[in-house]
Amino acid sequence: MSDKRIVKQSWLITAAVLLLVALDQALKLYIRTHYALGEAHEILPFFQLCFVENNGMAFGIQWLPKWCLTAFRIIMVGILSWYINILLKREARASYLTMITLITAGALGNIIDCVCYGKLFGYAGWFFGRVGDMVFFPLFF
Repeated sequence: MSDKRIVKQSWLITAAVLLLVALDQALKLYIRTHYALGEAHEILPFFQLCFVENNGMAFGIQWLPKWCLTAFRIIMVGILSWYINILLKREARASYLTMITLITAGALGNIIDCVCYGKLFGYAGWFFGRVGDMVFFPLFF
């Protein structure tokens, strides 16, 4: 693959990540300012928007100090960005690149939550915010 094509695809992926993060943050801010904690609204029978805060990792697991988790997320976004460039050079499948792009955007959104939201909403200092979760798929409930 030519260097120009790799650069073009890198910019496309960067734009996709930034757009996804902007949409994610806009929806999170709307949910945080218009929903009560725990409030949910059904959009479809299998999909709800709800306001839940997560203080740790996936499913609320918390086995590291908060600052370590935030630092880990920052490092992982750097590694994922580097990995995306490798995938572009190796001409990886578009579906795989899409998955890694979505994971990177999600991690970046969580970093913003952790770094800013505690201070912005007045419940914690910088780097100690909680991650806002807002989608729920009640598949088994």
